Amino acid sequence: METIVSIILITIGLWLIRKILAQSLRGEVDLLSTRNFFFVGFLIFHVTSGVLAVWFPLADEFAISDVTRPAFIFCWFVVLFLAIFLFTYKKGWGVRRLAWSVTPQNAPAPIVLLMLGIPLVGLGLVFRFLLTGVPIFGALSGMFGAGLMALAAGVVSWAWFPRLFNPFFATIALAVIVTGIAGTLMGSFGRRDVLGVLTGVAWGAYHGWYKHMGPRRVLTFIAVLSVPAMVLMAGFTAVRHINKTDRSVGQLFSEAAAADIGQGILDLFSGQRCANYVMFFISTRPESKEYDTLHQVKLFLSFPVPRQFWDDKPDAVARTVVKEVNVQGVPEGFNIGPGLLGHAANDNPWIALPLYAVCLALFLRLLDEMIVVHPNNPFVVLPVGAAIGQIMGLARGETASFLFHACAAVAISWVMMRVFAAVGRALGWGVGAQRAFEAEQADLDVAYANEAAAYGEGAAGGYGDDDRVA
Repeated sequence: METIVSIILITIGLWLIRKILAQSLRGEVDLLSTRNFFFVGFLIFHVTSGVLAVWFPLADEFAISDVTRPAFIFCWFVVLFLAIFLFTYKKGWGVRRLAWSVTPQNAPAPIVLLMLGIPLVGLGLVFRFLLTGVPIFGALSGMFGAGLMALAAGVVSWAWFPRLFNPFFATIALAVIVTGIAGTLMGSFGRRDVLGVLTGVAWGAYHGWYKHMGPRRVLTFIAVLSVPAMVLMAGFTAVRHINKTDRSVGQLFSEAAAADIGQGILDLFSGQRCANYVMFFISTRPESKEYDTLHQVKLFLSFPVPRQFWDDKPDAVARTVVKEVNVQGVPEGFNIGPGLLGHAANDNPWIALPLYAVCLALFLRLLDEMIVVHPNNPFVVLPVGAAIGQIMGLARGETASFLFHACAAVAISWVMMRVFAAVGRALGWGVGAQRAFEAEQADLDVAYANEAAAYGEGAAGGYGDDDRVA
């Protein structure tokens, strides 16, 4: 049984990776798109984690007596979810027209965009630390702060990477990025917020420069940027169970540097046993516990309502299931990663699985289509990138929480970019700045043409029509 399930999941994983790379090389879908970042999370938390789950079943309170039936149902869930998701994403019902209705702002000159990162990261710190104590608004403020710090990293990277060795641009950009990372580490530390800043750098650099290059340059850029990011995240993953609220940023970095990086990388790519938890939900619903139909929908809609005003507000399955099985010897607030498909199993899979696949596909297609319509405008592209850290976590769960955080990050980023655009117009960005921006885009086109002549066509271009996207 273990061999059959492993072969099925590995085949699915390889097929999905091939699809991502092939569509990128054909210019149908940007390599760094929200869809592909979601797929990376899905591969980690359901595919590689699923292979490990059948060979190394849990022996704790979440152990199940026979993994055979849940494992095969899990494979069926994976296939069905991906089929519905890909079909819906390809069709993009309604979202293409919505994306085309977006009115972009004139883009500023690179130096203005670079300097914009300073007030953005400053606002991120204000939202994250000064406004979190405001009644009612406090919970949203933390989400807004994390989103703005990811946005700031993307903004300065968009301006910096086309002139990578310019010392002034490098100094400002690195200062903003390091401040953003430090800001996400202070206080209540969450790896997803740190990941948001790191992916913000990749997002801004790719869409501001590297996607105009040939495939070889793009893959080299991703490989070079991925190594330090992976080591950093692996270090923080290895120390994630340590009480961090009383740690300084320097102490956190010291502990992460001294951690077992190899074990951290293994934890990252094993999905922290996410698939084991999915199989637990499959094996216990509805026999041991009734379905909580569309619980994630209820949690998402109720998320912004403070619990002080709603005693029976829906709670995260990631926490309630810990109490359900009476997990012992864990700290207060301990939770698991139920997995997107674990949520579907808990929320009545006959309804939840297709609905969640359709909704997520349309949401991500909308974000990606906005970039197709305005591929070179940072005021459209960069707010989308502020949510990438959360989008990668959708497959792990709590999915409603990650989705709400993603929406909050995009919303505050979109609003603040439009506010700064209005301020810029008042200060005289005007026609001169727009001409400077257009001149730079012409330089990018020349650079891409040179790369294409050397390495062949492939990296640039949009999705094309619906029939080319799958």
